[in-house]
Amino acid sequence: MQNTLTISITDPAPQYHPGTELHGRIDWQLTVPQSISLSLYWYTSGRGGRDAETVQRREIFPTTSAGSQSFTLLLPDAPYSYHGMISSLNWKLEAATRTGVHQAVDLVISPTGYVIHLNTVPSRTAQRNRGHILV
Repeated sequence: MQNTLTISITDPAPQYHPGTELHGRIDWQLTVPQSISLSLYWYTSGRGGRDAETVQRREIFPTTSAGSQSFTLLLPDAPYSYHGMISSLNWKLEAATRTGVHQAVDLVISPTGYVIHLNTVPSRTAQRNRGHILV
């Protein structure tokens, strides 16, 4: 038997709003029952140093080598998912065992439900009219 972990999200849209609940289920098939860590974390990537923080962690203690368990996580109010020319901030939900079996799901958390793009450049018209009200 091959060791596997599977994360299933009840509402599988990759975009989520801060402060909402994320519902899902983790399924496992393991040769020997072992603890499973379910972690929600963000990390930065790009130029410069990499930063990361685990926001929530749940431990699951299976008593059988195959099974499933539902979970509900309250998504944090911040930080938001963003992509810029210099760096990006990404969210992941990851299930892992101590023996190296893991699965991860990418998430987007922002007020709009979409990644915030920091490298957009305003048009020349918008730059010329900055500070002026156009009617």
